[in-house]
Amino acid sequence: MMPFRKGFPSVVFLIVFFAVFSLFFTSASAADPFYEGKNIRLIVGFSPGGFFDLRARHLARHMGRFIPGNPSVIVQNMPGGGGTVAANYLYGVAKPDGLTFGTIRGGDYVSQLIGMQGVEFDWTKYTFIGVANPTSQLLYMRADVPAKSWEDLQTIEKPVVVGETALGSTGGAVLQVLRDQLGFNLHIITGYKGGADIDAAAQRAEVHARLMSLDPHLGREPFVTWHKEQFDVHILQTGRERDPRMPDVPTIWEIMDELRTPADARQVLDVLLTGFDMHWLYVGPPGIPEDRVEILREAFMKSMTDERAVAEAVRMLGVPPQPLHGAEVAKMSQQVMQATPETVGLIKELFGK
Repeated sequence: MMPFRKGFPSVVFLIVFFAVFSLFFTSASAADPFYEGKNIRLIVGFSPGGFFDLRARHLARHMGRFIPGNPSVIVQNMPGGGGTVAANYLYGVAKPDGLTFGTIRGGDYVSQLIGMQGVEFDWTKYTFIGVANPTSQLLYMRADVPAKSWEDLQTIEKPVVVGETALGSTGGAVLQVLRDQLGFNLHIITGYKGGADIDAAAQRAEVHARLMSLDPHLGREPFVTWHKEQFDVHILQTGRERDPRMPDVPTIWEIMDELRTPADARQVLDVLLTGFDMHWLYVGPPGIPEDRVEILREAFMKSMTDERAVAEAVRMLGVPPQPLHGAEVAKMSQQVMQATPETVGLIKELFGK
């Protein structure tokens, strides 16, 4: 009996120690962040090197810092169909576990509205993470074209040649409204593979003008050099208000007010141009658990406002982020998808549907 009594305190101590250790280990494991040790995939619906890709890579460098567990964020390019391949993948293939999200065009809802072939998503059911920068479109024109203003475009005898990828694009549809409803003398040439090809055509004087996103036009080459050499002039911008970097360039809304443009044309443009308010858009698949949605949204917003990240964005992209929270973007998406049948019908005509 004596050996047992001598060893009893040690045995009790060991039992208690292992019980406490086990309890501590279990509790610590349960408290481990979901994202710890994991990788997040950031799908980019376009080829490397473009503005969508550059923005995504900027986000990927910073976002993990603001997610509990500090996961790695890895960019994966998935080009095809003007972004539709990635949009379909994010909607119907990617797992809704919070480990995959991506960037697509904020105006892709138009494809669903008009029933475009190949669309396999329901826009309002995406998980909206946020928008990096609401943007507007800019109509630029070679400075050697006789027309120097939107008023000149109404009276010039020889049409101004505008390059575009396709009339079945949002930009192409906006150009048609400028031509058919606002009376701009434009000759729209389509078939270019991308914006860089149109800009090169403008340098060759093959085309005279292009409607493009304002941010890259003000933030990268060849446009920085163009402006130094006074190669181009700026005719209009599509934002609701004038961009402070271009205070002398009128908005399309001001022009329509002056021309007393009919309500149906204004409604068409309202639907089309909302896509640029959501242009640099980040979404995840439907059904991501709410707690992970909030983690991703908050990490996105912090990545867009963090001092170091903002400074890098200005160096890389020429402009600081102006983020929109995913909840706000979700409301915008719900609203734009409630366009009237009459407006949708007019938009279908623009897209040849």
